[in-house]
Amino acid sequence: MRSPYAVLGVPKTAEPGTIKSAYRSLAKTWHPDQNQNDPLAGSRFAEITHAYQILIDPETRQRFDRGDIDSRGRKRGKAEPKDDPFATFRNAWRKRPQPAASPENGGAYDDLAGFDAMIKHIFGDNAEASHCAQAGEAARSADPLAALDELFAKWKTIHRAKPETAEPAPRRQAPDDRLTLDVDLETVISGGSADIRLSDGTIGRIVIPAGIADGAEIRHEERRDKGVFTALVTVRYRPHRAFRPEGRDLHVDHAIELSQAVLGGHAIVDTLDGSARVPLGAWTTGGAPAVLEGKGLPGPDGMRGDLHVHFRIRLPGKPDPQLMDMMRSKRKSVYM
Repeated sequence: MRSPYAVLGVPKTAEPGTIKSAYRSLAKTWHPDQNQNDPLAGSRFAEITHAYQILIDPETRQRFDRGDIDSRGRKRGKAEPKDDPFATFRNAWRKRPQPAASPENGGAYDDLAGFDAMIKHIFGDNAEASHCAQAGEAARSADPLAALDELFAKWKTIHRAKPETAEPAPRRQAPDDRLTLDVDLETVISGGSADIRLSDGTIGRIVIPAGIADGAEIRHEERRDKGVFTALVTVRYRPHRAFRPEGRDLHVDHAIELSQAVLGGHAIVDTLDGSARVPLGAWTTGGAPAVLEGKGLPGPDGMRGDLHVHFRIRLPGKPDPQLMDMMRSKRKSVYM
């Protein structure tokens, strides 16, 4: 497994904020929900999350930097470095019970020849030579489990079943009901439950996990006398009076006075977590939004998106003669 620094693309001197920012960017890119047609997205996302967990915890990061644990978080052995990832298993092979000599095997049994034949059969003709290079850090750490991980990764690549020959996955029972459930954005943050009426007239209680995506499906099952009653419930975000969701991010409009836009100051903005104080620079045009990190919706991994605040400049409620005269003078100066 690669170094967590390499996985997140950060240097060993990276600050926690840099590590968090790199993780957020990669997690959004590789999340399985965003890459449903990529079979490798799940393993890539898991690798990114594991690397983040090692580096974001100061104690775990120090243990990795000292070499106390490997990139999987496992304690390293203290044995001398070894170049042969099969050495541990060769020794075990030699110590196994030996079959009796027979005319068929020439009166002797070549245990190493049998071991080499087994390795070639499982991993291919060049397994030992290629894995001495590929196992790298795992082999040199004297961790036989790490060496096996590398070997079986190659085995899966070599022996992956072709689509036309692979056994079809067992078909899941078709749902008895297909229903839609509207949920509030507040429920998406905290999670919760809801009652829903099933087609047979009964009420089913649906558990809503925090961070559920718009359009996600929840499979609800209840055991009945005649078997299991299954409902497939599609979750939809209920329109909010203020916030507009886009994936994990939220967008909101916020009105500011003309004097605030010109002179600057601050604005008190509502979020799903309460009010937040947002600074305003002088001459705020209302173009690019202000971004409040971590104030959006969570995903299945618990990481939250951002809140984008779009400022809308509001004129005074009643006509202001002085303001109107100033605008007229400005307009005249333009045409002169």
